Amino acid sequence: MVIGVIFIDTANGMEHEVYKELEKDLADKKPDTPHLTSLHPIFGEHDMGCIARANDYEQLGRYVVDRVRAIEGVISTRIYTGTELPTDKVPNSSVSIIKD
Repeated sequence: MVIGVIFIDTANGMEHEVYKELEKDLADKKPDTPHLTSLHPIFGEHDMGCIARANDYEQLGRYVVDRVRAIEGVISTRIYTGTELPTDKVPNSSVSIIKD
């Protein structure tokens, strides 16, 4: 399982519409499909941030390109990727694990 922290920039006045569209993905948590685990409006450089989970990096990339960037009002995205690490296997770990 891989994790993507996605920052989204929207067109002026489109924040609410983009948020409402992405909210639909919070409910769609099918195990074999990418889905959002959290979605937040933020203030600063970006308009909103979300965390997505997928089976692999390719699936996560397709989700961002085919789903998130296709939403009307999305201007740009920035994604940081990671993976779940079993903390019991990482010595001296202080890794936070994102769970559904």
